[in-house]
Amino acid sequence: MAQQPDLVILQAVTPLGFGSEAGLYARRLAIDLASVLGRLGLAAHCPLLTSGQPPSYILLTAPLSQKQLQPLLFTPGSSITTCKFEATATRRATALRYDASGRLVDEQPIGELGAGGVAEVATLLTNLTNYVAQTLDLPSSDVAAQVAATLGTRSSAALLACWQAEDYLALDPHDPDALDLLVESLTDREYERAANLYPRLATAGLLSAADALAALERLYAASNHAPAVAFALAAALLAHREGPRALQLTLEGLAEQQQSLTGQRLASRLYEMKRDLAAANQHAANATALAPESVADWERQGHLLASLGNLEQATVAWQQVVAHDPQNANALFTLGQAAEQQHDEQEARAYYQRAIVADGAHAHAHAALGDLLYRRKERAAARPHLERAASLDPSDHDSAFLAARSYEQAGEDEQSLVWYAKAAVAKADFWQANFYAANLHRRRGDLEAALRAMLGVLAIDPQQAQTLAETGALLAEMGRLAEAIPYLERAAAALPQAEAPRTNLARVRALLGGAEAGP
Repeated sequence: MAQQPDLVILQAVTPLGFGSEAGLYARRLAIDLASVLGRLGLAAHCPLLTSGQPPSYILLTAPLSQKQLQPLLFTPGSSITTCKFEATATRRATALRYDASGRLVDEQPIGELGAGGVAEVATLLTNLTNYVAQTLDLPSSDVAAQVAATLGTRSSAALLACWQAEDYLALDPHDPDALDLLVESLTDREYERAANLYPRLATAGLLSAADALAALERLYAASNHAPAVAFALAAALLAHREGPRALQLTLEGLAEQQQSLTGQRLASRLYEMKRDLAAANQHAANATALAPESVADWERQGHLLASLGNLEQATVAWQQVVAHDPQNANALFTLGQAAEQQHDEQEARAYYQRAIVADGAHAHAHAALGDLLYRRKERAAARPHLERAASLDPSDHDSAFLAARSYEQAGEDEQSLVWYAKAAVAKADFWQANFYAANLHRRRGDLEAALRAMLGVLAIDPQQAQTLAETGALLAEMGRLAEAIPYLERAAAALPQAEAPRTNLARVRALLGGAEAGP
């Protein structure tokens, strides 16, 4: 079976030029075919967009030489279909398929160019779509219906006017006459086609974001506030940080078109920006009802429910994510966190392990599993995960610190000191790493290293009372009595209930007094 395409690129290129009838066919079939493939659930990329992702299938609307094809062959598994339009007496349209080396492997007539009416275009679209579906070994039973839905109820004249208007806008996105022609050629149910054109032009760099927004505003007025245009305009306003109006337009569009997935998703995002999480979650729930297999919508609802404190329902949403995408490491990790919050450590452990199997470089899953195992006193098992987490995320001071603690508890002092140092580097104000390292150095008899670590703690927090006390005691142990007194005095003042700082201070003063009174 042929591979499901990661991306289908529709490239409207033709040596026949914009002005020729065959050239117009080439460009318009590409755009209409994009719509048909999208309706059929195939990934389709329209002519005005580009992508850095390597496709497994490429579709063009004009034949290319092998030299021209070669740069398009991103992966060994790529295959290419082109559609040749011959401006000859026969006026034929032919689909051509090439292998990854650029060799022509198949040629299939798809129709003839006649007067250019809707029926003729429908035939060409149906034949070309069927050919693509057959090439990819995909079901094509619904092709005719989706072709009809794409072409809509326009007359032949309106169809050709629409084609010409979009061609003019591709050549000059600022052409107001082309916009007027486009709007006039669309029926009430087809404004989405025009509304989607402007974001594509902006993405391709053919139109500035501000100009695209202005064009959508004009189209919104010309379309008598059609919901599809309202959603496109709201999305553009959201990108311009005009949230209140974007929400107003979205809700107006939903009032007329409640079943719009685009509208429900937009409303959810906009309400979340307003911190109205209950409303955001309601629209997210509407989106999952409209698209029950959408992983992204289930993820969104899961996070919103968790933010609302409804952990039980959030868990259900994340389980839906895993049901549709069993290797979704983020969802598995999040389910592990939910299980921990419900005090089910065994289930949490299982989810974290599954997340790591799905993505061995998932730093948060390694960190969570390491922390869980450490707390369960399975420190030898915890250590590899803590080290891996700290290596994947150099800012993860907690994992580095726990790795250091586990080494120290296992009697592996050298490794413990290495990881204390990494924890201190990971977070500049994490004084605990220096504090524990100082105590370890002191137990090992390396008092100079212990003092350096203690002073490192006080450089971060000069008022850290316990460290003041330990530093004073350490200086006294090193015989540096005069230096010890200020630290012990500050510790005694900060810890009035603690006996040790006062006792050590009195002892040091006595020793210092005796030394001064000596012979």
